[in-house]
Amino acid sequence: MMIKLKPNGFTLLEMLIVLAIWSTIILLTVPPMISSIENHKEKQFLRTFQHDVLLTQSNALDGSNYSRINLVMTITL
Repeated sequence: MMIKLKPNGFTLLEMLIVLAIWSTIILLTVPPMISSIENHKEKQFLRTFQHDVLLTQSNALDGSNYSRINLVMTITL
């Protein structure tokens, strides 16, 4: 009488194949997302800068001495 064992899990080969597939998916999707985020940050900076310049011009035309410019610079290495 032969006892048949039921497999209760995944083999190492199956796990490595799944890991390779996930790694490929991540490598294909992450770089476009990073460039998209950088592009968005750049556009947001320019919008904020334009708003601050227009606010300063408006205050100068009104004759008020109060001008507020928010300039935030981030440096990424």
